[in-house]
Amino acid sequence: FNYQNLNVTSVSGVMAFPNPFIRNLDIGATVNGKTMVKSVIVDENFTTVSQFANGMDSGQHVWQYQFTQIDTTKKYRMYYRFYGQNKAIVCQGHGDLRVTN
Repeated sequence: FNYQNLNVTSVSGVMAFPNPFIRNLDIGATVNGKTMVKSVIVDENFTTVSQFANGMDSGQHVWQYQFTQIDTTKKYRMYYRFYGQNKAIVCQGHGDLRVTN
């Protein structure tokens, strides 16, 4: 991926929905330029459950995690980063996720 062509300067409205979730979890964000987003979901032992990486143009975006098997007794957390030019981190964060039956 070419990080040279990225021009994002702002990311807003990062959210996970629904939360709690059953099998599908949507993540949404609005970006004002071309960016690379990377996110990972880990369990309470920091074992990677799922990850996502993709380039995005300016606008509103939603991406989806689909789980065929997920332990409803464990706690989960999502970490995310949005990258700008030369791999500069424009926005990063995390959020706790809850699974329901």
